[in-house]
Amino acid sequence: MVSNMYNTKLCSIFLGLIFLTALSSSSPGFFNNSCGTINESGLYIVNVSNIVSPNGLTCINITASNVVLNLNGSNIKGANYNSSIFVFKVANVTIANGTVKSSYNGIYFQNVTNGSIFHVTASDNFNSGFYLDSGSNNNISFNNVYNNFYGFYLSSYSNNNTLSYNTVYNNSDGFYLDSGSNYNTLSFNIVYDNIDSFYLYSSSNNKLSYNAVYNNTRGFYLDSSSNNTLTNNTAYNNSNSGFHLVLSYNNTFSNNTVYNNSKSGFYLSSSYNNTFSNNNVYNNFYGFYLSSSYNNTFSNNTVYNNTYKFYRCCTTQS
Repeated sequence: MVSNMYNTKLCSIFLGLIFLTALSSSSPGFFNNSCGTINESGLYIVNVSNIVSPNGLTCINITASNVVLNLNGSNIKGANYNSSIFVFKVANVTIANGTVKSSYNGIYFQNVTNGSIFHVTASDNFNSGFYLDSGSNNNISFNNVYNNFYGFYLSSYSNNNTLSYNTVYNNSDGFYLDSGSNYNTLSFNIVYDNIDSFYLYSSSNNKLSYNAVYNNTRGFYLDSSSNNTLTNNTAYNNSNSGFHLVLSYNNTFSNNTVYNNSKSGFYLSSSYNNTFSNNNVYNNFYGFYLSSSYNNTFSNNTVYNNTYKFYRCCTTQS
């Protein structure tokens, strides 16, 4: 059953750019003037332009699997210490086509698998635009994310998720992968005017490719992270570094273009056994800056018009 709305099921719909398959037949359920809980499978449509959560509560809770929620261009406002939309321990939930704002988290997926978020604007949330907590095989793409503390936050054990074609700006961190967030794919994102575009903390085996990051403090920050692959990214006009590694090892960087960063194209501190190949690095102060870093491999990089091509401090380098 559904609070303050009626339920429905639908065979299939075309939602935005994505073809979504629902469950059976009948007509959709509507959110008209209030928040509520979805606890049956089906298609649901928000039918008003604005919904504001009462009494500091989460506005829309989803506790059923196989749900499609079409926000239908609406603005969903949660509360300072809750979420606009909270999805809990379910599978195959899709949310699309609206705005979540001025909450603690815009959309919070907890223990969700095979979920999707498409064409959602997440802005002015106190913690994160999108928060994934121990979720896997989710696809979050084609979203606009700005003025949050974190644009995307993946907590521990959020694995095998795809985050692509998002535009992310004016956050503290655009994408933050916390300890144990592994095997995720982040690609074709445009990330600018943040402190760190991508921050990986103690995370491994993630693939970051074809992202454009600019006008941040740091482009890609790997902290205590290993076995990640970063390819075909562009990092430019960042006030510190394009790629920043601290205590990180066995990562691969190839075919990246890194230029016009105020300090370093690539910065390594206490990092080892990383591989850098076929990168194009130019017009930075340091092309590569290495501090107490060793056993890194450099091959076929094009490095030019930097004040210092390679700068090594306190380093044993092969």
